[in-house]
Amino acid sequence: MRKTLILLLVIWILTFLACIIPTSNVVISPTANLAAIKKIAVWKFRDGGRIQNSGDIATTAIESALIERGYRIVPYSQIREVLSVEIGFREGMALDSGMLTPRVLSRIKQETGVDAIIIGSVTNAFCDFAMLPPCFIEVSFKMVSTQSGEIIVSANASDDGYSIQKAAQQMAQKVVAKFR
Repeated sequence: MRKTLILLLVIWILTFLACIIPTSNVVISPTANLAAIKKIAVWKFRDGGRIQNSGDIATTAIESALIERGYRIVPYSQIREVLSVEIGFREGMALDSGMLTPRVLSRIKQETGVDAIIIGSVTNAFCDFAMLPPCFIEVSFKMVSTQSGEIIVSANASDDGYSIQKAAQQMAQKVVAKFR
């Protein structure tokens, strides 16, 4: 009986840990020419999980990782202006890849010069100080070419750290390193 309980406890712990082990699944379209991508817009990620402003934290981390790798970043406000004219976008509306029609993408490229736009969301974010490291973030995002409208990168990634910002930074660096 005691061995069975210990075995069940070990299985439960391993199952729980498997849910929060940092991962990085980045799929790049075989037809994508990532070397041609120089200028990127990062749309503000949607919040998720138990951390307030987790979307802002993830967005900043992705932007920083892209800049470190030599990409030029267009401010969110420039893309928001184009979308407000093209699709009537208002603050607080969600943006998904279906709204990025060829006309809208062409207009974004024309107005800002970006080669791609990243849209995504935080799927989980929390800090639990009973764990080491205590903080965890998980994101899902797509990179869409403004030239072709094709999804050229699809990613799901997570990481942990001693702060949510550190976890996001590590996750972003790990993902962006796979772009080239």
